[in-house]
Amino acid sequence: QLVEQGKLTLERPASEVIPDLARAQVLEGFDGSGQPRLRPPRRPITLRHLLTHTAGFSYEIWAPAIAQYQAATGTPGITT
Repeated sequence: QLVEQGKLTLERPASEVIPDLARAQVLEGFDGSGQPRLRPPRRPITLRHLLTHTAGFSYEIWAPAIAQYQAATGTPGITT
């Protein structure tokens, strides 16, 4: 409804609405000591990405690399 009313656009960077999303990083892999290698995203996460589940977020139950990241950084999983 907000899109139809012209109050939001789906291509708007989501960080304008949720500032913490500006700090999102992309997991590229792990270095020789098992520490994650991160980089900034190539383009901002948009509201469309969030609504269509294409922003790149993942869960450890589907992606072993995410489980490895969580173990290396002490980040809790979705089931904790």
